[in-house]
Formats: sequence, structure tokens, C-alpha cells
Amino acid sequence: MMGYFKAEPTEYARMSVGGKVKREGRGISGFYWPHRTSIELVNVSTVEQPFAFEETSQDSQPLTFQGGFLYRVVDPKKVFAQYAFAINPKTKQPLSEDADNFSEHILQLVRKNTRRRVQANSLENLLTMSDQLTTEIFDELRSLPRINEVGVTIESLYFLAPQPTPEIAKALGAEYRESLLQRADKATYSRRALAVENERAIRENELTNQIGLEEGRTKLVALQGANLMEEARFKADAAKLDLDVMKGIEPDLLRAHALYELGRNATRIANLTITTDVLAGLKGAANGRG
Repeated sequence: MMGYFKAEPTEYARMSVGGKVKREGRGISGFYWPHRTSIELVNVSTVEQPFAFEETSQDSQPLTFQGGFLYRVVDPKKVFAQYAFAINPKTKQPLSEDADNFSEHILQLVRKNTRRRVQANSLENLLTMSDQLTTEIFDELRSLPRINEVGVTIESLYFLAPQPTPEIAKALGAEYRESLLQRADKATYSRRALAVENERAIRENELTNQIGLEEGRTKLVALQGANLMEEARFKADAAKLDLDVMKGIEPDLLRAHALYELGRNATRIANLTITTDVLAGLKGAANGRG
């Protein structure tokens, strides 16, 4: 019974009869005789191939590498020439393991290039080399003759962070935590030292200001004292001049002058007692002038 086959737009198919290609192309369809027709089929869209494999570092430490790559068949004829991609037309299931081996062979190229770099680096370096591994291995894969020979292009490649064994990871975690604690202690010490230094600077500044104030106060006191002494000196000289004027004056006249001055300021005097001796002296002073 004649069958009907139809490839998807993302599939490249080749229909052969008796070993001779009758029709091929992307998304082709048509009738076929099952007993004498062979149909090969390959996906020509972008395919993602994840991976996970283990390698050993330069210092004999095992690491698990996880990631993936995207590839696309750009020349199906080269693929058909080296791999058996024949399928069951009704189910589209491969008739051989070559379909699986195809992506596995590309993976082996990725692993081969990864192994060379892993074995040349220590565990410590590899733990931070994900981006570097991605760039270097991707560039190498795209230029490998083998990749071009099978009609494939590698569109992208990525590595997740390499994973050491649980024991090593635990040890590294403990070491990292210790380093964080040391950094935290160092930061705390630095903050305290800075606080002490700032406090010392503040105290020195306060002391400098206080010294300046005391020096200013000392100068002010000295200036005030000098002014007071100068003022007292002027007052003493003035009083001396007043007394010098009264030298040689009769006592009775001095009493009379004193009473005269009291009379000029009588409004400020509440009580005044004048004895007979004072009056007698005033009389004598009057007689003397007469």
C-alpha cells in the first residue's frame, strides 16, 4: 500500500528509491512505496543540547561541569553523508542510533576542549573561569574542521559554575566564611580605630581652642589690671592735687569749707549734728578773716 509522508518546515528530508535520491528538501511531502523507499530526516532548526560531565583539575580535584550548547544543521547533505538518519515514515522514529550519536559527537568535542583547559588549571582558578571557558571553547568549536565537515554551526555555548565534590565544597565554604569573618573583624577594627582617631582629633581641637581662650583671658585680665592701676593712679594724683591746694589753710577755714560743701549737697543729707565746738571754730575763722 502506498504511503504519504510530510516533513515539517523545520525538517530536511530526503526520499530515496533503490539508493537513488528522488526528492529532498525542507518541509517536502509526497507519496512513497514503503517496501522500496528510504526516507532520511534531520532537524534543521536550532537545537539545544545540555550536558554534565566530570573532569579533574591540575591539582587532582574532581569537578562537575554543567551547561549546554546550541547547534544547527546548515548542510544536511553532509550530515546524511556521514550519519544514518533513516526513519520510520509513519512514526518518524530513527532506525539507528546515529541520530543520538550525532549530538553526542559534538558534545565530545566540547568535552575534549574543556578537559585540556581543566587539566591546566587549579581548582581555585577553575571555580571562577566559567565565562572564560565559555568564550575560549566556543571560539575553538566554531573553527574546528570537524564541525564544518558534518555541516553544523555552533550558535552558542554556556557553562554554569563548576561544582567540586561536596566535601571540597564544604571545606571551601568554611574557608570562605572564615575569610568573611576576618574581613568583618578587620572592618570593625578599622571603624573603631577611625572613631578613636576622630575622637582624639576632636579632643586636641577642643584643647587647642581652650588654650586659645585661656591665653586670651590672660591678656584680657592683664589689660584690665593695667587699666585699673592706671585709673587708680590718676585718681590718686587728682586727690593729691586737691590736698595740695588745701596745704597751709587754717583748720577753722577748712571746717568752714567742709560745712560749705555739706550745704551744697544738703539734699542728700538725712541727719546732721553740729556741735558747739564746730560752731566755735567757725566763729574763730570769721573773726580771723575780719
